Amino acid sequence: DVYKRQFQGSVDAGNPNNMEGPLGECREGFSTGNYTYADMAEFNVPLEPGNEAAYLTMSKVQRRNSNPFIRKATESDPAAIVRNGYVVDFAFYQSRFSLPTPDIIVYGLGMNEFIRVTNSNDLYAYVLDNEKLMMERIRAAWPNVKIVRWLPGLPYNRTRNTQWTSRYIPMIRAVMANLNALNNPKNILVPSWTFANPETGYDTGNDTIDPLTGISKVEMTDNTHPVGCNRLRLFQGIAPYIAAAKLCLLYTSPSPRDVEES
Repeated sequence: DVYKRQFQGSVDAGNPNNMEGPLGECREGFSTGNYTYADMAEFNVPLEPGNEAAYLTMSKVQRRNSNPFIRKATESDPAAIVRNGYVVDFAFYQSRFSLPTPDIIVYGLGMNEFIRVTNSNDLYAYVLDNEKLMMERIRAAWPNVKIVRWLPGLPYNRTRNTQWTSRYIPMIRAVMANLNALNNPKNILVPSWTFANPETGYDTGNDTIDPLTGISKVEMTDNTHPVGCNRLRLFQGIAPYIAAAKLCLLYTSPSPRDVEES
């Protein structure tokens, strides 16, 4: 019952507060740095111990603005995992809500970093630092979990086209560099940015009709979030990776002989 009340997703692309979707911990507006508490914000308030029952009675918006994944750092915590006096601790999060151990984590953070960190050099460093910490802390809590890492694509748009090389590629490179450095076969990268359709499936508006041709022209009013058929196509591409991860088809565990020889 506690697990069922954690964080309901939305089935309405125009209403992030809808609570009829899949369960998870997807939080509107959160960047990786919000999870790690490298970035403090008004929507990223630490949920202190003892407030778990109150958290479960909050509205979705109130829960979104709370951070239940962090705890205050102690003297025994290495400085490398501390951000602004707190440590992201998924074992603590699991314990405080009596949650089951996950088999697979579908990890799709990235677009809020892409939007907020405008310098490509800063973006690469920001993503790499927080990505490393998140993956290491997930692995510290759940050594055997499979992490399916994905990112959405970008639309064909005059603004986003120039950002492919200046910002989006540096973000992908940071994600890949971290996975290569961690070198864990249970960390699975999905090239999901290739699945989304860049020309359709984004909100449009400001319709005008060309008086000569009668053709209706529209503007892309949201060049970040795929919707409708495009969102469906994106997750239809990710789904086989989740199923393959569940069936252990994407990596091979070492045999006892290999372990002995190494």
